[in-house]
Amino acid sequence: MRASIPVLGVVCLLVLAACPEEAPPPPPPPPPPVKKAPPPDAGDAAVPDAGAMDGGPADGGASTDGGANDGGTGASDGGDTDGGGGGALDAFADVTTRPAGADIFLDDQPVGTSPAKVSVASGLKQVLKVSKQGFFPETKELEPASGETVTVAFTLKPAVVLHVTSDPPDASVTVNGTLALAATPGDVLAPPGNIEVAVSLPAHDTFSKKLKVKKGEQKLDVKLTPSVKVMITSKPTGAEVTVDGKPAGVTPLEVWLSSKGKYTVAVTKEGWSTVKKVISRPRPDDDPVDFALTDLELAKLEAGVEKALKAYDVAYEALERTQERVAANPALSGQLDPAEAAMQKATDALEEAQRLLSAAKAKRGLK
Repeated sequence: MRASIPVLGVVCLLVLAACPEEAPPPPPPPPPPVKKAPPPDAGDAAVPDAGAMDGGPADGGASTDGGANDGGTGASDGGDTDGGGGGALDAFADVTTRPAGADIFLDDQPVGTSPAKVSVASGLKQVLKVSKQGFFPETKELEPASGETVTVAFTLKPAVVLHVTSDPPDASVTVNGTLALAATPGDVLAPPGNIEVAVSLPAHDTFSKKLKVKKGEQKLDVKLTPSVKVMITSKPTGAEVTVDGKPAGVTPLEVWLSSKGKYTVAVTKEGWSTVKKVISRPRPDDDPVDFALTDLELAKLEAGVEKALKAYDVAYEALERTQERVAANPALSGQLDPAEAAMQKATDALEEAQRLLSAAKAKRGLK
């Protein structure tokens, strides 16, 4: 019995070693820290949490980068739907030039290089211009309909360089009516062939000359003649003045005219007559050119008074003749009443015409 006790103890120890010991339960996790809310701020109110700031949909990542709201490649970034600064660019111009490679401008804004199909606004007049170094620029006006494609072809002419000087300087130069140089001296481009050049400077006569220009460079030296200052007045003042049909200003007005020229000056004002005068070869010591305008309403009323006076005289003479006939032959007394009625009607008409004229003059402060 003594030998069996140790064996039994060993067996028990082996059994216990083969059975895993049960682990104690883990302690409960600590509670999460409580986040304090940030102080209210207009800038922070829309800021997402850290999970939304890592490039997800709310942080301007892939779903918004370049989208419609961030100025990227979406519809709000200045694409074709912006109307080109006013109208919808829903028409096209198919522009070709000979030679190719010319810069294309739409209303002075660069839009491409020829050949090109450029977007243009429909229903609006626009100026298409092409320019290439060594060639004279050309322009064309277009007004396409919505969805229309307009074919615009240019054949450029080799440019002639015209060097223009003037005495005094700072004069403007136009070629065929288009401004080519803002202030002399300088070079202007002209198409080969017959052109008309005008050199203008305030207070000086405009120099105008037709030239035949060839390829290469040419020079034009101009001596400008001082103009004559002419004073134009009118009664009443504030009348509009035109010189050879072109608006010049409002009276009283000083205009500069060529001492060698002949001009038709017209002065007009609403409610007044238009008066024209011809001014030839004005001189610095000439008196002001005065225009006396006629009040159209008063003129009409005065004409009405004159007409009523004539009708009164006719009725008066008729009444006198009738009275003489009745005096000679009382049997004709029946003719007297109609004559007196006509005289009364003429008298009433004259008095009414005079009343209207007097009222119009009183309104104008006239007697």
